[in-house]
Amino acid sequence: YKNDATDCVECAKLYEDLGDIYFELKDSDKAFEYMGKALKIYADNNAYELQLNQYKKIGGLQQGIWQFNKSIDIFQQGLSLAVRLNKQDKIVEFELLLGNVLNWADKLKESEKYLKSAIKKETLLNIPLVKLRAHASYAILLRKMRKFKDAEKYFKLCMKLSFQNNNAYLM
Repeated sequence: YKNDATDCVECAKLYEDLGDIYFELKDSDKAFEYMGKALKIYADNNAYELQLNQYKKIGGLQQGIWQFNKSIDIFQQGLSLAVRLNKQDKIVEFELLLGNVLNWADKLKESEKYLKSAIKKETLLNIPLVKLRAHASYAILLRKMRKFKDAEKYFKLCMKLSFQNNNAYLM
């Protein structure tokens, strides 16, 4: 047990759990307060994997309550850290997350930039479910951009990729 929770990674995990509980209770202010405390402790202790996961979680929850600009900021911080750490799989993941939230925020050209980059990088990593998600996200964006022929091509590719991966993301 430590009196000073600022350097206690296990304490940060408890803060994260409290944040989850408050989020379930629809108290997003308290939820993000505790999640922010956890994020800071992870950062202060160089717990990079936990920090990256926390960026992903906070950004996703912000997106879920339609706080797109906050979500974009958080995902960009995660991407920046992933780049500094040279974690290619996390770079692709954050580019995918940014592409999706930018699409929701109707920033279509920016969204396209991130999704194309994620697709390009993913080909080097060859992570089947990430490939499927990236292509599906791009297909959705193309449909929104009214590029129906291209969207159809990507949706068909997604159906093929889904079939190859036990019908993952078939919807």
